[in-house]
Amino acid sequence: MHVIPLLFALVFGNKSLDMFSELEKGALLEYDCEKKLFLHNQKTYHILTGKLENVSSKPLIYIGSYPLGREILCFDPAASPLLEGHYASFISLIPKNSTVIELLSLMTSYIRNAVFSMERCKESTLNAFIYDWVHDKKRTDSDFTPTNKNFYLPLISIEEFIQSKIGVCRQLAFVSTYFLDRLIDSKLLVGKAYFVRDLVSARHRSGGHAWSLFIDAEGDAWHIDPLWNVIYNLTDPSQYEILCNLYGTLAMQRQLQRLLEK
Repeated sequence: MHVIPLLFALVFGNKSLDMFSELEKGALLEYDCEKKLFLHNQKTYHILTGKLENVSSKPLIYIGSYPLGREILCFDPAASPLLEGHYASFISLIPKNSTVIELLSLMTSYIRNAVFSMERCKESTLNAFIYDWVHDKKRTDSDFTPTNKNFYLPLISIEEFIQSKIGVCRQLAFVSTYFLDRLIDSKLLVGKAYFVRDLVSARHRSGGHAWSLFIDAEGDAWHIDPLWNVIYNLTDPSQYEILCNLYGTLAMQRQLQRLLEK
């Protein structure tokens, strides 16, 4: 059976599917519950979560908790020349003796203005891109993964979003987490990097959102959100208060709890 008709309800549905909670119930047929790995086209992918480290070095998928119609975001370090090229270009721009905040600010600006185009980083633009991708006649069954609900989800590489300069929080946050991980590997930063997704609830902003977290050698925790152009030190009381106003107190309290668990 061809996947496109099954995807019509997926792309235009108005229900929601919590993929994280459904994984263990067999929501994705190619997910190995015992190994906690995703197996597709003879390649093994890790699941990108807030606990996963070294995100730049292993094949990943991000499935999140999202409304029907969103893609499964894929990354393969062996097949990401655009992302690798952008990282190489970025590190060539870093001034010597840059402070942590200077480097993070430069990174965020580069992601917003070079990797992506903020004019194209809108939900409506992304949805149109995914619709066109799904209905492209060159698509084959290998571009999709089956679920236990008799429909298929598209697997779209981060490379395709970078090529089109289109993304929203999850694409931008993945790239920033990738850059952070590479900077740590290159000894330009010392610490650990994580991809974070949480529910935010603040004035004019609510729902699922994604950003990066960098914990430096001194224990400072840097909240980095390329889409919203936000960089603050979570462990600084005054900056923490700003983050609470932007994202909601509960989201920031949960982020502090994650720090205690790491």
